[in-house]
Amino acid sequence: MVRVARSLNPRIHIIARTRYVTEIPELSRLGADVVIPEEFETSIEIFARVLAHYSVPRSEIERLVDQIRSSHYEALRSGDGAGRLSLGAVAGIPQMAVERLRLPSHSPLVGRTLAATGLRTQTGALVLAVGRGGDEIPTPGPQFRLSADDVLVVVGQPAQLRAAALLVAGKGVAPAPQ
Repeated sequence: MVRVARSLNPRIHIIARTRYVTEIPELSRLGADVVIPEEFETSIEIFARVLAHYSVPRSEIERLVDQIRSSHYEALRSGDGAGRLSLGAVAGIPQMAVERLRLPSHSPLVGRTLAATGLRTQTGALVLAVGRGGDEIPTPGPQFRLSADDVLVVVGQPAQLRAAALLVAGKGVAPAPQ
């Protein structure tokens, strides 16, 4: 569809929506000017609301959201840390960052719901999305059950992210059984 539209009108501005981030490069190659993946848009909205809650100026929030989108959501999907989004320069939020934490099979969080893990209450880190297999689950609810090898996309200050990493690795305070 994108290729046909571009061939019919080379000057048309094409905005494409896709379910998966992995389709962005192909749609761009075919001629889409903007590709919006629904996988991460909900996570970005939550991220923006977290920043607003911490009184970050709207202009800074918009700049950061634009940065995420212009990088094709790399900050939310990079597994090697290269996509880390540093928010240290944002007024009101000292050194906030987004990180991806892989859930090892031995983690006490495996098989638990997000609510039962105590991740938010014990560490202060907020789960924006969960990667499972090749899929990204944006804004998982409190009843979302974690599995081994899930990749949690979390936002928080450095100490919160360190505490979350310890909890995920099974080296922090384990949640009560449920």
